[in-house]
Amino acid sequence: MDEIVGHLAPEDPKPARGKALGLVAMMAGSLQLPRVAFGSKVADEVLQNALAFMC
Repeated sequence: MDEIVGHLAPEDPKPARGKALGLVAMMAGSLQLPRVAFGSKVADEVLQNALAFMC
């Protein structure tokens, strides 16, 4: 987590910690949701949107 925080706001890491936690939670969710809906249109949609958001 500290590595992510350091990249987000090296000058003032304390406020960036919440943002870093949220980003990690989104990334984990973006992988878990398609596993639950494996083989469905929803799974593909979640993965496509996660990829678009991160790029």
